[in-house]
Amino acid sequence: MKAQEIQIKNDEECRELIRFIGSYDAAILGMTTKAIMDKYGEEGYNTMKEAMFRKGEFDARELKEHVKFKSFREFGMFFGTSLNGMVNSIISPKRKMEVVSENEVVLTHTACIRCSEWEKLGLSDEMKLKLCDLYFGSFEAYMREIFPEMKVVKEKLIPRGDDVCRIVFRK
Repeated sequence: MKAQEIQIKNDEECRELIRFIGSYDAAILGMTTKAIMDKYGEEGYNTMKEAMFRKGEFDARELKEHVKFKSFREFGMFFGTSLNGMVNSIISPKRKMEVVSENEVVLTHTACIRCSEWEKLGLSDEMKLKLCDLYFGSFEAYMREIFPEMKVVKEKLIPRGDDVCRIVFRK
């Protein structure tokens, strides 16, 4: 086997492992959230959402200590090439980031392993949206910690029945 063939095989094995971990993570969050809501209702969900929000803020503060961004676009390019961004592009494949202007960026995800996993678990559409809000709430808090004036518009969401997730970030 040639070195290039070995590298391609290793790359695909790595992608499969990331997909597996993403599916596992989504399933655990789905089952845990359902169990907490069954026992504690909306109050339990709201506690989880607040914890995810705080995690996003904390992660962004930590990043800001080490990296300074001159623009929103610069941050987008940084995030897209970071380990987190690359893993997310495997878990939730996306189109190329659409830079509408210096103050507006659009992300369009064409699939979502998380939503697929929640579907397999038989979770309701309402629960899938709540789980999406948990995941995305952390990222929103992260973004707003770096860019406080940031507006996030979820134009389309796969858990809502749309064919893609289209998220607009505006400064």
